[in-house]
Amino acid sequence: MGKTTLSKEFANTYYPGNSIYLNWDERDDRKRIINYEIIGEEKLVILDEIHKMDGWKNWIKGLYDKYNTTHKFIVTGSARLDIKIKGGDSLFGRYHYHVLHPLTLTEIVGQNKPPELMSPLKFSTDKTQEYLQKLLNQGGFPEPYTAKSQIYWKRWNKERIQRVLKDDILSIKDINKLGKSELMLDLLPTKIGSLFSANSVAQDLQISPVTVASWLETYINFYYIFQIRTYATKKVTTLRKATKLYLWDWAGGINEGVRYENLIASHLYKLVDYINNTSGEVASLSYLRDRESREVDFAVTVNDKIWFVVEAKLKHKGIASNLRYFVERENIPQAYQVVLEPGVDYKKDNIRVISAERFLTALI
Repeated sequence: MGKTTLSKEFANTYYPGNSIYLNWDERDDRKRIINYEIIGEEKLVILDEIHKMDGWKNWIKGLYDKYNTTHKFIVTGSARLDIKIKGGDSLFGRYHYHVLHPLTLTEIVGQNKPPELMSPLKFSTDKTQEYLQKLLNQGGFPEPYTAKSQIYWKRWNKERIQRVLKDDILSIKDINKLGKSELMLDLLPTKIGSLFSANSVAQDLQISPVTVASWLETYINFYYIFQIRTYATKKVTTLRKATKLYLWDWAGGINEGVRYENLIASHLYKLVDYINNTSGEVASLSYLRDRESREVDFAVTVNDKIWFVVEAKLKHKGIASNLRYFVERENIPQAYQVVLEPGVDYKKDNIRVISAERFLTALI
């Protein structure tokens, strides 16, 4: 995802010539870490993949408690760091946690000022359709995005799935029926954007729904997929337990429509994570759906109040009736129908119909 590059660029920007980078996977660095030869004149210490060290949390705790008044620390790692850091309380109150998301359109065009909470989104007039199309087809992971062909992405994606399953997951969790677990990974892209049924997947793979739920939780923990739930409203009876799944690498979607909805979901999910990690407010990404199957793709909430809702459409064919229904019924303050077609931007019945190239650059 670019965590090493980001941490080094941060060091060069804010601590030029005054930082040290150490990677547990590097033999010489590992010796220095084991021998406590890491604290010197440098004010910023970057420790990469340190979670692979036995007893690393207590080691970090001691390091921080001793040097937090004179040094700053950045600790980076894979999903395994996330899982391990949540176990126990030895580091409680000593760190701020950040998730590094795939590239978004805002980052690519260099407009990364976050929107003001609960305020109307502000849109630029820049034309970014070429960047958007590449992002849609090749995903937001740095390596495949910067590659010159989708053939590279296909090879990269195949290798990534193997790394996630065999290197990361199996290092933490003992999964029986490894072959069927791989089949489930292959099956998940066909479930993107629709209501997920553990029973249906269990029947397809001939395993128990409990096993499906367990594997699903594992894939979420290892950043292969993320899920969103229905937003419970006061006026509309919702299906509260229904969830939808999306891929972190949306380029793995089975067709353009699925990839596009997933891309929108990922951009919104990053915004929600940013709010949660930096503001102290509680933000969430969900969707609206009632018992008559009327649905709006996404709702962004802050402190359980709807900030805005989004309906994703490939083509502009008028305002979706379901979006209009929920906006009127719930008195939603901001509603957007986001279309892949360039150049679209108008407002009708308190709903703004806008092209994705403009909408996404108003996020982060």
